[in-house]
Amino acid sequence: MLNIAIIGAGAAGAAAARFAARAGHKVTLFEQFHVDHDRGSSYGPSRVIRRTYPDRLYTGLMHEAYQLWDALEAEAATELRIRSGGIFFGPAGHPNLKDTLDAMDSHGVSYDLLGEAQARELFPMFRFRPDDAVI
Repeated sequence: MLNIAIIGAGAAGAAAARFAARAGHKVTLFEQFHVDHDRGSSYGPSRVIRRTYPDRLYTGLMHEAYQLWDALEAEAATELRIRSGGIFFGPAGHPNLKDTLDAMDSHGVSYDLLGEAQARELFPMFRFRPDDAVI
């Protein structure tokens, strides 16, 4: 058993404390503000948790993170996230777009690959170029 001090009780700090305590360690969690303060990056009604990145490792970690979110929601018997989807677009040959597609394929993430016309119809608030690919 270790004595672990964690500075910051936001989403990451609280999760680290939870897992360390469940592993049998003695945990002290320090936070400079009160519970549910409005100064953290997780405050407010419009936060985002991305599912995919151009990096395979990070996309894999997000796959695990989503499973942990599912387990936490089941344990808490309440919805903690609202899944609204996302859009990622750019020139079809851009390395970030290609790497994102590769990362999603390697982790079995489902997606729709849209052309400019279909994307324009679904997302009229964006201006797509003819050579854009839209995920």
